[in-house]
Amino acid sequence: MGHSDHRAVVSEFSEDDLPRGPSRWHFNASYINDNQFLQKMNNEIEEFLAVQDQNLDNGVSKRNKWELLKSHIKTVCMQYGRYKKMLNSESGDGEKELDNIAKQLANLPEDVTVQKHYEECKKRLEIEQLVKARGAAVRSRAKWIEEGDRNTKYFLNLEKNRSSSNVNRHIKNERNEIVQNPGKVLSTIKKFYDKIFSRDKNVRDTETKLNTFMQSCQHPTLTQAERDACDTHITIEEMGAALKQLNNESAPGCDGITAVFYKTFWRLLKAPLFDCFRECLEVGELSISQRRGIITLIHKGKNTTVMNWVTGDP
Repeated sequence: MGHSDHRAVVSEFSEDDLPRGPSRWHFNASYINDNQFLQKMNNEIEEFLAVQDQNLDNGVSKRNKWELLKSHIKTVCMQYGRYKKMLNSESGDGEKELDNIAKQLANLPEDVTVQKHYEECKKRLEIEQLVKARGAAVRSRAKWIEEGDRNTKYFLNLEKNRSSSNVNRHIKNERNEIVQNPGKVLSTIKKFYDKIFSRDKNVRDTETKLNTFMQSCQHPTLTQAERDACDTHITIEEMGAALKQLNNESAPGCDGITAVFYKTFWRLLKAPLFDCFRECLEVGELSISQRRGIITLIHKGKNTTVMNWVTGDP
């Protein structure tokens, strides 16, 4: 029997069976360049506002009307997204069509009609692939994508890997035990932050510490003119000026509607949003979504204790 200087290597693989919840919705900015979407959304918002104007005495507050409008906007966007996804699923047929035309062109290289058909089909597929690659690049937060780069598979895999890396698979609880069950992982994290941000904490003591800290700071103060400007009523013009300062991809709230959407449909949105803000000031309370925030937990290094989780950008 012969002998070998190689050692056997045994590898074990396990599938990721961790149940995943629904992802957070975020407006697809590529729709802004889609005339069909722009027309549809304009019509939807106008019709929604018209119905609201006809029901002035239905007892719904301005804040809730704004929430209903945003919910309708999200619904329309998601429906349009499913429609676009259905169209994109047909791109495979387009590739087959391009292959068939290429075979025809090989047999009839001088046929101008076939040449034109081939170029049109090729250009259409290139545009579809570029849009798909850009969408995946945005979702994966890739820092670069060249104008001619259509490596869609790379960005789709990058998006998947980034999403997978953000999943909390195991953690140590307060008894220094490794917890792997998804439900127990969530409850461990919740318990930790409930304790930190508990309402039972001495609020008066916290206010005293805050006031002491602020009094020790050499911070600038407002002039009388600046105070007067802050105390005046908010205007639509002021809201529009503030909107222009926002980054197009930033979402002012947890509803997923980005600044570029507000900028695009500001003509229709400014009045109901102004009414919402004015009512918020009158009653001293923001609308439901305006009172909510989203916190992302970012894991630091290999330490699995719950103390090693920090809050990212909300």
